[in-house]
Amino acid sequence: MIKTTFLNSGKRAIKTTVLLTVFAVFSALGQTVPIDPPTGGLAIDGDLDSNSPTTGVGDWLQGSAGAGGFVINNDGTVVDPTFTLFVSDAYNSGGDNVFTSGSKAFQSPADWTWTNSNATGKGDMHRAMYQLGVENPGTASAQEWIAIASDRRSTTGTSYIDFELYQKTVETTNTGGFITLGTDGGRTENDILLTIEYGSGGSVATVFFYLWKEVSPGNWDYVLQSTTSGNTFAATNAGPINMPIGSFGTLGYTARQFVEGAINLTDVFGSTSDPCIGVSFSTLLIKTKASNSRTASLNDFVEPIQVEIQFGTADIEYASTSVCESDDNITPTITGITGGTFSSSPAGLDLNTTTGEVNVANSDPGTYTITYTYVTNGCTKTAQTTLTIYENPDAPVFVENITECEADPIQTLDANDGITVPTGVSVVWYTEATGGVSVMNPTLSAVGNAIYYAEAVDDTTGCTSDTRTPVSLMILAAPDAPTSSGNITECEEDPIQTLDANDAITVAAGTTVVWYDAATGGSVVADPTLSAVGSVTYYAEAVADGTDCSSLTRTAVTLTIEPAPDAPVSSGDITECEEDPIQTLDANDAITVAAGTTVVWYDAATGGSVVADPTLSAVGSVTYYAEAVADGTDCSSLTRTAVTLTIEPAPDAPVSSGDITECEEDPIQTLDANDAITVAAGTTVVWYDAATGGSVVADPTLSAVGSVTYYAE
Repeated sequence: MIKTTFLNSGKRAIKTTVLLTVFAVFSALGQTVPIDPPTGGLAIDGDLDSNSPTTGVGDWLQGSAGAGGFVINNDGTVVDPTFTLFVSDAYNSGGDNVFTSGSKAFQSPADWTWTNSNATGKGDMHRAMYQLGVENPGTASAQEWIAIASDRRSTTGTSYIDFELYQKTVETTNTGGFITLGTDGGRTENDILLTIEYGSGGSVATVFFYLWKEVSPGNWDYVLQSTTSGNTFAATNAGPINMPIGSFGTLGYTARQFVEGAINLTDVFGSTSDPCIGVSFSTLLIKTKASNSRTASLNDFVEPIQVEIQFGTADIEYASTSVCESDDNITPTITGITGGTFSSSPAGLDLNTTTGEVNVANSDPGTYTITYTYVTNGCTKTAQTTLTIYENPDAPVFVENITECEADPIQTLDANDGITVPTGVSVVWYTEATGGVSVMNPTLSAVGNAIYYAEAVDDTTGCTSDTRTPVSLMILAAPDAPTSSGNITECEEDPIQTLDANDAITVAAGTTVVWYDAATGGSVVADPTLSAVGSVTYYAEAVADGTDCSSLTRTAVTLTIEPAPDAPVSSGDITECEEDPIQTLDANDAITVAAGTTVVWYDAATGGSVVADPTLSAVGSVTYYAEAVADGTDCSSLTRTAVTLTIEPAPDAPVSSGDITECEEDPIQTLDANDAITVAAGTTVVWYDAATGGSVVADPTLSAVGSVTYYAE
């Protein structure tokens, strides 16, 4: 389906409309259609080139240099599909669309049949085109024109080409038939048939103009309308002409192979019994036939072209039937007759009565009927449309900006949580207060700041709020956790010491520390200390000054006071008499060492120096101090155990006055060894029966003849 559009309608459909230029140039033969485009009008002179033969006159194709314009480019594209149609049909081909036998000119399209076959030579088309335009646009004397053109493969005999315009859709079927939505004998009252007749001699062609009418109750037929040389032009080429697009395999036409015509529809309609006729067409069918008889056999055809063409009428259309109160001004597209005036009801619409422009922002919300009043052929007509202006919704209600401290894992803040909107209103988020880019997810999932702007959208009307509501999202950076120098472990002291976890951390500038009794959650600890044997762990959380944001982790510090072992147990001091050779006394022999401890000896009860060898090997006395040290902790006992070693000096041996020898007496006397020694003061004597060792002799005497030796110690 081919559709083109006039001017600013926005639809791809072929429509007549008011042109913006008044044209008053005619060719010398009066065969120039006074429309624009093309510039200089469209020459109906039997050729296709602009500026030929008259410079300044337009035509279908670009010709020699000059002011005359053209409507079809030499590559076959149209300059402006608003006004122009150019189509091609298969030729001299078994694949061409042709009518089958029995299909007659004025029959209902529903009775026609078609197939793929060769069309007869003089009825075989290749190219066809039309141009729409208005003479004196925007005035009371505006005249609507249509120009048509086509060709034939063979120039033998007289040929007939139809351009038939249907108000209701006509289409082919896949089964070789046609369907029509027309209900007046297969067509619709005032459907148009334009027939161009051109023969084998002369350059003048004839255009016939028909209207579909009810000729008797229930009987419909095409009725030929009266035309004049002033409102109908036609011509065929008397000799070879240029066709740069190509046709029938060549770049030109031979004599009488091309035909064109034009008709002033306004003038022709004005001469009918109903000069106020206004019609809108939806289908164009281009076809050839054997004669101009109503029962003429049909031959070749171009697939029906779906169009939107209007004659003698007008439509107005705004880009939308509803707008929002803050929208820009809107201006209607006028299809058909221009130069009319606009009005509206009820009151409240700011409407330009000349252009139909609506100042939306200056109008009251509501629904309006807009009427376009125009005149054609002295007939006053109207076209109407409705326009609704909707109120804009209020901007979303601001609740709060959202600021949070960084979490782990990082959280997602959503600006939707910072606004409320009523039921029936949606929100579109933007990056700017005006303009900007819409945002599908107005969220923040990283440390930093983002501002989104909420625009309310009415779910029913699509209207948006005049302003946008800003919502700030901010994730504040968490400070680093305090830095620990390590856990604190000490041995028990006397009196017991106090360990403080604060002594183990470094606090970054701009932060303070809060202590907890757990790595997460838990309770705040005001005094993270330890003052008893045992162990405790505290957790330091950094809190940023100004934001009160906490570190994502806590730094653990363990305080431990290891118990001091008991001092070694002493069995008593060690005192011995001097021996010869001198003995060695060892303080270790006086203590008991508890399992899991070792002993370190000192020369003082506190402080002092370590004594590696706590012994005595000389007459005299010394005191050593034993300190227990726990294996694994190296903790020392809180006190030391004193051990005194003493070697008492040996006294001098008793002094002998000599051995005692006497003669036996009678009675026998008793000799006493004590009489032979002098005992030093402060000493006593112990007698032995040997110089060393031996046995103690309690009575070192002799009372019998003989000799005995005692040893005094």
